Amino acid sequence: MPSVLGVLERRERVALARAEELRAELEGLQAAVAEADEAARRAVIAREETVAALGELADEAPVVEPVVGVAGPRVEVPF
Repeated sequence: MPSVLGVLERRERVALARAEELRAELEGLQAAVAEADEAARRAVIAREETVAALGELADEAPVVEPVVGVAGPRVEVPF
């Protein structure tokens, strides 16, 4: 028959081992969160830069007025 102290010591070892496993898992999750935050930050920057670049292109693009009575190129539409 195991002693009460032996049972409690075993429970303590199991709990400490589980706490260590969870700490290691937490470190991995924190690293994953940091990576996701960085990816989101880069995506925001890319979107903002794209909007700015498109705005510059729109400012530089010549204004084309449609000519009344002139048809555009003929396009074959498949059925």
